[in-house]
Amino acid sequence: AKEEEEEEEEEEEEGEEEEPDYSNMTTKDRKKAQRKSKKAARREKEKAAELAAKVEAEKKRIAERASRLSSSQSSSQTPPPPASASAPTEIKCNTCPGSSFKSRNEHRAHFKTDWHRYNLKLKQGGSECVCEREFVEIDNDALFFS
Repeated sequence: AKEEEEEEEEEEEEGEEEEPDYSNMTTKDRKKAQRKSKKAARREKEKAAELAAKVEAEKKRIAERASRLSSSQSSSQTPPPPASASAPTEIKCNTCPGSSFKSRNEHRAHFKTDWHRYNLKLKQGGSECVCEREFVEIDNDALFFS
């Protein structure tokens, strides 16, 4: 039990900065030690302020999320409008202009095509994407001129 108390005291002492013995120090050394302790105190205050700001931001985020969830739950309780059977459902690719697919499987297969990958690279580079016809022309040019 005594060993545990001693370990706890040592841990508490490690967390706190010890006050230096000023009796054997020169004036210059004392001022330097005091400056360091002032800096340590300032750092502690800054850390406490940062922590308080983080806690406040987290509380605000949680409150906003709760309000969004409650509003979305109240809006989701209303039934969705009925889908008309006569309207054709086409799936489009956001990257490739002029592309439309009748099924999800076609749409997924499109993501593996060279045309889609080429357009992704263009989009990342900030260039405009090309339609399928232009891609075929570019691809044919690459075959003949390489």
